Amino acid sequence: MVNKNTGPFSEKRRAKRISAPVGTTALLRNCGNPQDKIYVRDISLNGMLVYDYNSSETYPVNSSISNIFVDIPACELSANRRICLLIDRGKVVRSFYDQAAEAVCYGIELTYVDSYVKKMIGGLQNNI
Repeated sequence: MVNKNTGPFSEKRRAKRISAPVGTTALLRNCGNPQDKIYVRDISLNGMLVYDYNSSETYPVNSSISNIFVDIPACELSANRRICLLIDRGKVVRSFYDQAAEAVCYGIELTYVDSYVKKMIGGLQNNI
């Protein structure tokens, strides 16, 4: 993992990142792989960090992912209502193994986010 003050991820983030509510999941699939349910650690308008408890790396860096479905459970941040988002496209920009969580983690850049998704994620950010 790269020190946050050096290397390719040292630039200032383009969007405010928030911790995803407990229980937030995403359904992902890339070419040739079955749909995979993974857990969202944090999310922003530009991307998300997800945890996959599968023991092997399923999504290589630079792979494209289409039709990402994010399920945010009812909670205080979501005004106590369930939010479901369909994100058209994403790209895996980093991958690492988190020993403490015993999970493979993926940084996914959201390459196309429609106005509804922007509004819902923005609403989560405003409720912090």
